Amino acid sequence: MKSLKIICALCACLFVLLAVSAAAASDAVAFMAADFGSDKNSGLSADAPKMSFSSTSGSGVMGILKDGGTLVLVGKGYIKADFTLPQTTGPLTITSVYDGKDYKNPEPKTNPACAFKMAGGKTLTIVSDVTFDDMILFQENAQDTIHVAKGGKLTVTESVVSMSKKDYFMKITVEEGGTAIINGGTFSSVSGRGEI
Repeated sequence: MKSLKIICALCACLFVLLAVSAAAASDAVAFMAADFGSDKNSGLSADAPKMSFSSTSGSGVMGILKDGGTLVLVGKGYIKADFTLPQTTGPLTITSVYDGKDYKNPEPKTNPACAFKMAGGKTLTIVSDVTFDDMILFQENAQDTIHVAKGGKLTVTESVVSMSKKDYFMKITVEEGGTAIINGGTFSSVSGRGEI
């Protein structure tokens, strides 16, 4: 009986440690600037941002955010080829406002200094729970697509601003089994078989 109590106590302690560890992981914060950052930087401050998204096991910003957390764009967040944002174990928020500092910069209007953008005609695929909050989405050349895959969830908050170099904006497609909650931003279209 005594050994059963010890095993139960150890299991309870392990459960608490795992819960605390998971909560701490989702509180991770990483900084990114594709235009002046470096993947050799720590990515843990606005003065030492990462340059790329990369993978959860790579040297880019997603290596810090594999369990979710907050990705702060302090410069450009840039996707140069079709890219699937790596799956995280917890929710991920991408923003340009953090700890009282607003990094958004819409100038110049033809290439904002702090915005999320993609090379022309590229697709960003969302497979986890991702929120775009308080940031600029910039459509540069050929129309870009944000695709929400099965099991993915994209939330765009009312504080997201869309800008475009052309007369159209990014489009969103939602696969069956995916979810898009669009409260802000401007998009050329939001379509698909998923929940919109």
